[in-house]
Amino acid sequence: MEQRDIRVEENKVLLDLPAARILHVYLDDNNTRVWDRMINWWTPWVPYNPDFERKARVVAIHSIRGQAEEMGILRAARRNAEQTIRTLLKAIGAVEATFVPT
Repeated sequence: MEQRDIRVEENKVLLDLPAARILHVYLDDNNTRVWDRMINWWTPWVPYNPDFERKARVVAIHSIRGQAEEMGILRAARRNAEQTIRTLLKAIGAVEATFVPT
């Protein structure tokens, strides 16, 4: 936030809060396993790919991010931020805190 994102009118505060965003998604490599790296009688058509594990992890990370967004993590983050800021502003005497929708 910058100074231009906050406007004060008497006991009211108008805030232009930036949109919530996911900063980091990761997989815990200690808790992920490769089930099978071998080509055998039931997977003879699968060519060997030394980059397969990395690609699988990249796909998994994108899937985790997408699922978190679908479950509403960004809306919850926005709601929590607004509630926390409102509580802080009321503690210093603001009667009303209004947030500009993004």
